Amino acid sequence: MKKAPCALPVAGPQADLDELINLLIQSGAEALLIVEGGQPLGVVTPTDLLRGVQGSEPEEGAVVLAPEVQA
Repeated sequence: MKKAPCALPVAGPQADLDELINLLIQSGAEALLIVEGGQPLGVVTPTDLLRGVQGSEPEEGAVVLAPEVQA
């Protein structure tokens, strides 16, 4: 598991929902940083992951990085 300078665990934009959940659990962090090509793209929170499990649509204004996270 890579750590970003802000100490959040890092995942790529193609990580699926299970990978993101496992990373968050293993790290004990409060959120995950999504990075591609060294550039931060966004943050995934536990609430975001629960919405993915539930199959809910993302909130208005949310950036969806991987289709696997959507229902």
